[in-house]
Amino acid sequence: MTLESRILSLTNAVGADVKVLYGKADKDIVTVSLQNTDAQIIRLKPVYKKENGSIGLASDSALTTSKVYGLVYDTSIGNNTFGNIVINGIIDVSESVWLSNLGLNLVAGQQYFLKGSSIDIVPDMTSTAVVRLGTALSSTRFKIEIEEPIIL
Repeated sequence: MTLESRILSLTNAVGADVKVLYGKADKDIVTVSLQNTDAQIIRLKPVYKKENGSIGLASDSALTTSKVYGLVYDTSIGNNTFGNIVINGIIDVSESVWLSNLGLNLVAGQQYFLKGSSIDIVPDMTSTAVVRLGTALSSTRFKIEIEEPIIL
């Protein structure tokens, strides 16, 4: 799905507020403010968009939940609150945030996939779907390149 079609699809989402955050050309990111109707979701976790326009924690265990929409941008998004989801661009956070939130040390050039409800370099080939989420550009920078799920 192209960035333009993702933004256009948000115009129909409940409470969608599309923002393009400008920085240096290689750091522009697009965030979307959507409501979380599940338990608290922490920063950098992958989320999917539900039919009602809210978000939930993505998971590779079902086709619906494996359609990753983006990664949580805020420190966390509580139940029944709105939060920012990065759907395009480069996320740049400290190594300690990647490690504490996802248990990851990013490796430049490495591709990352949805694994369970998190991110890893090796997808779970026994799950329902494999979803490529993006590529690490450095130990702190991650380029979002979300692909459609591949059904196993």
